[in-house]
Amino acid sequence: MFGQFTGYGNTALFGSVANNFQGITEMISNVNSNYNAMVVEVLNRSLKSLQFDVNYTWSHSLDFSQNANTTTVATSSAGNNWYDPYKNPRINYGDSSWNTPDRLVAYALYNLPNLHTNSFAKYLINDWNVDDSFQMQSGLPYTVGVSGFFSAGILSDWNGASGSTLIPGIGPNTGRYPRHVVDDARLQKKVPLGGSRNLQLMCNIFNIANHQNIDGLGTTALQVVNIRRRQLCNLSGTRNLEPSNNTYQIPTSSNNSGSCNTPRQIEIAARFNF
Repeated sequence: MFGQFTGYGNTALFGSVANNFQGITEMISNVNSNYNAMVVEVLNRSLKSLQFDVNYTWSHSLDFSQNANTTTVATSSAGNNWYDPYKNPRINYGDSSWNTPDRLVAYALYNLPNLHTNSFAKYLINDWNVDDSFQMQSGLPYTVGVSGFFSAGILSDWNGASGSTLIPGIGPNTGRYPRHVVDDARLQKKVPLGGSRNLQLMCNIFNIANHQNIDGLGTTALQVVNIRRRQLCNLSGTRNLEPSNNTYQIPTSSNNSGSCNTPRQIEIAARFNF
């Protein structure tokens, strides 16, 4: 059985006056966060036609269900998300919302060999280069949640306090989105026009494989349901948690989180340098 908030305010801290308010935002410094990481990199710039860099980062970030805000006004609306802020703040401790255990980033720049000739063919064959960048990382974490509401609570959500929907025993940010993979490439040719003038022709392809990077997911795993049971010929009502049968772990959006995670896009451009 998990606790419910059935009365207004924190009377232990503010006294009876707390009963006059549904929510009181108390700004204190009583939590911490920690971050550990290891980086391995292989970098090459010694070859004439090829440069590349490959780096891998392992990291682990933990906090007390941190919210990132820049003003106290924003904090007042987002700072009441703990499951139990008064008796057991440790329930809210776990992986950070930005915890990304594995991240691999690589790029390669390759200049195709030029043809040493004075014929017109050099304008077609020479000064080509191919660039590629690759990113792969663990998906961001999410908190496995519960829907529904205990009638004895004073506000919404299943703990009766309009707070976090996390499930004690499972904890915050224990679920994880699928990994994200992005591979971008550029094919480029430089056309000399005499002196310092040249024309650059470019073809940029973003997300070559058109990989589906899921950034929206159903996170509600359980639901509060009514159970009617007969005890000594008397009907009594109780509530219980049962698996949610709707949208848990069903993707709701993908490739929708900025220019780095878009569907495949092709861009053709020209630039005149003088």
